[in-house]
Amino acid sequence: MIIYKLIFLFLVIEGIVRTFFPPQYTKLGNHWGYRTPTSKKNKENWYLGQKFSAIYSIITGLICFLILLRYNTSTVANILVVFEVISIIVFTELVLFIYEHFYKQNQHTIK
Repeated sequence: MIIYKLIFLFLVIEGIVRTFFPPQYTKLGNHWGYRTPTSKKNKENWYLGQKFSAIYSIITGLICFLILLRYNTSTVANILVVFEVISIIVFTELVLFIYEHFYKQNQHTIK
């Protein structure tokens, strides 16, 4: 069970590192950070995806770690790992979608 706790602590530490030292945007792409086709579309998406996924990783990593301290079973640990990974991707992509389709469109109509 210690390996699962280490996974969640790693996700918290990784989120903190990416919050203070986000990977830089390049046309060729980076080898670390939150990398999906949506996040790599442009510089704005890249930095928004990095910031949101880092903060979300810290929060959910801490929550999952605390849950695992209370319910220390392999079934709970497996569910939490799947939840952590899937929720980071789903919610970050949702934020990027909302940003692209609503916020950017409203910016163009204001000008």
